[in-house]
Amino acid sequence: MLRSAGSSYMPGHHVMADRASGLSRTTCILLMLMVWLSVGRAQGWTPEAYPNPQTQPALCGRPNTYRNSSWICDPDGILTRWQADELDEYLESVRWETPCPCDVCDGVADGYNIAVALLRSMTVTDKSHNVSYRAQNFANYLRTTTWDYGSCDEGVVILISQKDRRVSLSQQFSCYHSNRDGPGRIIAETQFYG
Repeated sequence: MLRSAGSSYMPGHHVMADRASGLSRTTCILLMLMVWLSVGRAQGWTPEAYPNPQTQPALCGRPNTYRNSSWICDPDGILTRWQADELDEYLESVRWETPCPCDVCDGVADGYNIAVALLRSMTVTDKSHNVSYRAQNFANYLRTTTWDYGSCDEGVVILISQKDRRVSLSQQFSCYHSNRDGPGRIIAETQFYG
């Protein structure tokens, strides 16, 4: 190794520099991978890709529920397990304790079905619409397409998008006006925050 005039030479210095630069490369690669993974999740959810808590509880962050299904989908882990369990119990009790809104009822857990979708953010696929519009369409899609629970439109979906700062609700008109002490109250209070 050649030394320039006035420089000090340390034996093995080039080896330490190579190790340091190797460590830097590894660190950079790991950091880039972490950023890439976080950007992938930061893009958010589309309604079509969002899981169903009744048929895919594990994908909704609700594995090992006592019913093997849930009324809550929280794939991003916004709630603690305890919070989700408490909310799930309440939503199940609403289904059992509210009167049947259908013309024909079987008499067993035939009240309102209220499901909650929690997500960090929504994917922006169409920038021509504002966040409130996208949140409402997301909730409507879940209720009418992939989460169509019930037999006479007694389903309600509450969507909470954390980073978008939106709470949106999808329900049939009959759900809003019936039972002001149960789902009607929840719906009215939720719409205030939308």
